[in-house]
Amino acid sequence: MPQRLRIIYLAHPLGAVEPQRTANIARAMRWYQHLFRHHPRHHPGIAVQASWILSAQVAEETQEERGRGVAMDNALLPLCDEVWLCGDHVSPGMLAEARLAVSRGIQVRSILRAGGEPPVTHVEPVVWCE
Repeated sequence: MPQRLRIIYLAHPLGAVEPQRTANIARAMRWYQHLFRHHPRHHPGIAVQASWILSAQVAEETQEERGRGVAMDNALLPLCDEVWLCGDHVSPGMLAEARLAVSRGIQVRSILRAGGEPPVTHVEPVVWCE
């Protein structure tokens, strides 16, 4: 029987104001691509979960739709094995996700980088603490 993949929740700053929001979605997609391409060689058996990227692209930035997106993320995050923080800083939304993970006994790791862009090669996530 195949081994169960460890589910990694990808957390990245989003922001509500354009053009920063669109730029952050594009950057988050580059992080997803990085993890998809580079991390299986170093961390075999992981599946990256970042459905919020898709939700952010189709939702209007209203309080109601943002709340629905956050509720969806809060429902999916506890099903994950780890949370990886990426980008250049921990946003308020990421902090809430990290705190939810910690409250559920889920390990939080950081691959934050100055400039916010993913590296060209593998970067090892480190344990994050607030």
